[in-house]
Amino acid sequence: MNTGTIEIYRPRDVSTLGDWNIGGLKLKAYGVAADGRHIDDAMVTLAQSFV
Repeated sequence: MNTGTIEIYRPRDVSTLGDWNIGGLKLKAYGVAADGRHIDDAMVTLAQSFV
């Protein structure tokens, strides 16, 4: 059990990353970024290689 401080909810930016066709599956991908960060092309490429 984690007894640390609970972070207060903050709205996050959500972006559509498009449809990914991977191994016969069609996936709708979304990116969620917190604290004013943004999802860049390098992150999307890394995520696709992982999936």
